[in-house]
Amino acid sequence: MVKKDAVSHELSHIFDFACGSGYGDYGISDGAQLQSLYQNYTDCVGAYGATDSAEYFAQAGAMYVNDPENLESVCMDLYNFVDSLYHMY
Repeated sequence: MVKKDAVSHELSHIFDFACGSGYGDYGISDGAQLQSLYQNYTDCVGAYGATDSAEYFAQAGAMYVNDPENLESVCMDLYNFVDSLYHMY
């Protein structure tokens, strides 16, 4: 059985990629706002999320979907950023 965390993580990658050029570039995780969050709050999403900005965004997205209270408590700025993107859905 596929874990909910894995699905929401991978869907966050798809969302990120869909916001890019479609030619191998990511959209959200390559943007200035996410890059700033990644540089300043790398440890908010665990070791795997700290690998690079794409994994950082995917982990943050998974946390937002599966445990938003935890994301909000460990990093309010990252929570607010993801909320601004995902809240409409």
